[in-house]
Amino acid sequence: MLLEQNFTITQQYFQSGLGVQTTWLDNYSKNPGERDWLDDYTSSVYWAVITMITVGYGDIVPITQTERFFLILLTILSCGIFAYSVNSIGSIISTLTKDHREFKLKMFMLTNFMKERNLSKDFVTQ
Repeated sequence: MLLEQNFTITQQYFQSGLGVQTTWLDNYSKNPGERDWLDDYTSSVYWAVITMITVGYGDIVPITQTERFFLILLTILSCGIFAYSVNSIGSIISTLTKDHREFKLKMFMLTNFMKERNLSKDFVTQ
């Protein structure tokens, strides 16, 4: 997700640097004529995070056709990354559950084996 966020920020600088049209970054800056890199960076991070985590608040909207197209692709990519992350977490939990079941089965079999052999409790508890 951090990689996607940094890609998004780079893309925002690229789009605003083309200078063909006014972008949302130009509109959102405090001084559009004299843009500060920190303002641009924090605005871009805010936009990227809000876009990746939700569908946005509506306070920053794409203005140019390029920004709209990029936002469409970013939203689809973000959904894919989110789905992959959820699937990975589910797989990890499934593996842990399976391992736990196998462990309990082996312990049950071992306990039964020791009971059948009438082993001493001291030996069994070791």
